[in-house]
Amino acid sequence: MDLFKISEELYRYLIDAGISFTPQGYPIFTEEMLLKEIPEQVLPLGKTHVAKDKSKTLLVSFTNDAIIYKRLLSLKKDVQMYKEYLGFGGFDLSPRINWDINLQRFNIGLNLMADAFLALNGVKIMPNFRIGCLKTLDALNCYPSNTWYTVGALGCAKGHVKINVMYLRTKLIITNPDMLIYYGKLKTEYMAVLEEYGVPYKVYADYQRVSRRKEAM
Repeated sequence: MDLFKISEELYRYLIDAGISFTPQGYPIFTEEMLLKEIPEQVLPLGKTHVAKDKSKTLLVSFTNDAIIYKRLLSLKKDVQMYKEYLGFGGFDLSPRINWDINLQRFNIGLNLMADAFLALNGVKIMPNFRIGCLKTLDALNCYPSNTWYTVGALGCAKGHVKINVMYLRTKLIITNPDMLIYYGKLKTEYMAVLEEYGVPYKVYADYQRVSRRKEAM
């Protein structure tokens, strides 16, 4: 099954479930679907075996697209697994800013529809703050104002700090988030923007960094 087939099936499922869509084709999330709670632990998909307490652990999908693709293929089968955790930080199938705009929008739309599917099946979502280029900013309109978001800081687009600062400022103005949950090392430049805008945030070290610390002890 390819991604287009998955997208078609998810769209039909959401429409049948009564989900509304934005004019740009993104599913609209309600307050009831979303998580606003500080997790004790944040873990990537694939490392769930080290969860200290699943009910207090937020799962994220900040990983390579091949792993995310496999998760999308097993979405229905894995629902019960997601429900064991505090919540899920949204799928992160890449919408790279240098890609064709239609591919960016397709990947973002697929991410959002998969998130909405999980939400309809009892999984609390803390949405992924990632977008593609500025033309995809409208994807953030599918959430209520003051939503909490997850942010993947792994890699963090080395060499593009000035551009990312501009993107971050723009997204903060559009969404007015109540909290950002950062997974990975937060650059000082982005931290300065968050503090300038008065946006609360909490940083969680990524799994690899934590593992290296343990190995060095």
